Amino acid sequence: DSDTETEVVSRNLCGVVDIGSNGIRFSISSKAKHHARIMPCVFKDRVGVSLFEVQYAANSLEKAPIPSDTIKEICSAMKRFKLICEDFGVPESSVRVVATEATREALNSQTFVDAIYDSTGWKAELLTRQDEGKIGAYGVISSFNTVSGLYMDMGGGSTQISWIKSINGEIRQSSTPVSLPYGAGALSRRLKLEDKRALFLEIKKAYSGAIEEIGIPQDMVDEA
Repeated sequence: DSDTETEVVSRNLCGVVDIGSNGIRFSISSKAKHHARIMPCVFKDRVGVSLFEVQYAANSLEKAPIPSDTIKEICSAMKRFKLICEDFGVPESSVRVVATEATREALNSQTFVDAIYDSTGWKAELLTRQDEGKIGAYGVISSFNTVSGLYMDMGGGSTQISWIKSINGEIRQSSTPVSLPYGAGALSRRLKLEDKRALFLEIKKAYSGAIEEIGIPQDMVDEA
């Protein structure tokens, strides 16, 4: 095979942009055959823009649209990432842009998504709460050989709860994962404005309901 390692890897690179509530992560990974097990990351970066906070500026109770300055800042970071992808030789069809709660629920969500498309040609995909839960669970599973237990992912705007079981490569997880509005940013904001005891009781009740809703299999309950 006359192809150099660099050519093989370059052809098999994929880029991911994760537009989260607390920051935006960029990464480029190799999915070349000889890297398939580990998918090494060849580049990563993070932009510390909290989309959650800018929608509740000055601790306002009322949610505001994502400010145009923030949209500009994010678009210029995305343009920079696009240039980096081109430098690495990432195929145009191998870049995926996903956005979570803070984008999905923004008052000007469409304007924001359109601005990203206009500046980069990339279509941001708004993940549903269910997809967010499933993808997060796969991320956990990818780090372990055997997994059996509850899963919780605390983001900026929300927290995902599910159960996952991975034995001999077979993955099972809740078909009804729950997303609760108790992310780090959301809770920090509410703790400044509300009665802590009342908030605690609300959260306790919501988590009890979530545990019922995700439907933990009896064999996992027995094992625990």
